[in-house]
Amino acid sequence: MIAALRQSDRRATLAHLAYGTTWEPPKEVKPERGLFLEWAPIRRRFDVPMRAQSEQLENLDAQLAVFGADGAQVLEYCLDESLHCGYRRNQPKPLPWNGELFRADLATYKERGIRHYTSFAVWVNQDYVAACGEPPLDEYGEGLWQA
Repeated sequence: MIAALRQSDRRATLAHLAYGTTWEPPKEVKPERGLFLEWAPIRRRFDVPMRAQSEQLENLDAQLAVFGADGAQVLEYCLDESLHCGYRRNQPKPLPWNGELFRADLATYKERGIRHYTSFAVWVNQDYVAACGEPPLDEYGEGLWQA
């Protein structure tokens, strides 16, 4: 796929999404130039920092050994209301936000050479705000800025 994209744009890149059936890193296939890691730890715990989740970190380190940290990014779920409310639409539940834990996670990723971080914010909308109050978007942005 990356080869086809590069026929149109030699600078094209493509993510390998480490999630679900691709959670385990490839063992026999080497990534093509332009393929970067997007690591999505949906089964992580939100009550302890990532550095205390050895099984998760072992996977991340194994993925980084294959793909490298250049261009790698973490796709997190700290703001994903759909996940935290159990995918029950219109039943908002406060996000399990912990700013200290968030900043610790950013430091853990940075130690591994990861400089890109994103999060879903599914269903963080006016219904969420009415039921749970303002989401921690300012603290999220500030944490990213300081990382």
